[in-house]
Amino acid sequence: MRIIQLSYENSMMFRGIAILMMIFLHCFNYHSQNDYIDLIINGNTLSWWLTKTAGLCVAFYCFLSGYGLYKKYPYGYEYCLEKAWILIKRYWFFLVLFVGIGAFVFNAYELNVSTLFSNFLGYNTTYNPTLWFLLPYLLVMVASPLLLKIFTTHKTWKSVALVVVAYGGAFYCLKMKSIGVIAIPDVLYVVLESFHLLFSFMCGALLAKYGIPKLKIMRNMVINNFALIVLIAALVLVRSLIDSSILSPVLCFILIVLLANLHFADGLMKLFEELGRHSLDMWFIHAYFTYKYLDFTVYWLRYPLFIFLAVVIYSYVLSKLFDIVLKRLDIVRIK
Repeated sequence: MRIIQLSYENSMMFRGIAILMMIFLHCFNYHSQNDYIDLIINGNTLSWWLTKTAGLCVAFYCFLSGYGLYKKYPYGYEYCLEKAWILIKRYWFFLVLFVGIGAFVFNAYELNVSTLFSNFLGYNTTYNPTLWFLLPYLLVMVASPLLLKIFTTHKTWKSVALVVVAYGGAFYCLKMKSIGVIAIPDVLYVVLESFHLLFSFMCGALLAKYGIPKLKIMRNMVINNFALIVLIAALVLVRSLIDSSILSPVLCFILIVLLANLHFADGLMKLFEELGRHSLDMWFIHAYFTYKYLDFTVYWLRYPLFIFLAVVIYSYVLSKLFDIVLKRLDIVRIK
């Protein structure tokens, strides 16, 4: 079987797609559906239904991390800790900036010691709820040398079985917590969330090890592209009808295989790559325009496409501007 291996540019392109999914998700999954004009399907807007697929963005990011770190392996804990520390400093920079503006200009946040503490440590991100997986993701990344060592030194099926058991156990405990059956301390909750993300991370490592299968449905590239787009549309429909988060890693796995086989126009690839290079800061920035005090700057546009594009543009432009500041502060990304 012919396989595909993602280059660094491909990975950046995929990160660009992932941040667009995330922004779309947060524009329309929590915000009132009365605040914009859209087609109504079975009692909900079309945009709301599409957020079901956009919600795969977390699994998407974890997959890309697993893929990229497997390609870089072997590496040590020093590299992971340095990477994590830079990510944390960027998180703190945008948190102080936007929460400060929200608190002192718009009176949008309550500042007290316990809330500030929980947000700065990242275990209860009430100021920016979209960052709920930051700390679990950091735990997976810091533990990745051990995880990948187990993956490379043991039979693949044993590693996969271990990850599946950890994922299933974490999913069950988190589900029981969400419906109020059990109480879970914050520390344990973060650990369980990291197990929840681990499945997608190891799926990425799995595809990095064996390669992404090359799908040649039709000989003609244009027709083959069309067939892949039809399959992606079918996946979107399935995801809309089957709203079970336990399937997210599997559906994300299929989505990435399909996307990896698509032939993108050069201009579109460059656009996604550029967004991918700024995806981290766009993640830290975008939610302030959809959740809290800055939402008035986008929802007046009324139509989903305009709202979505406005948040993308705001997030990207601010990311570009603050990247200059962060470089001066020596808070730079590492590969």
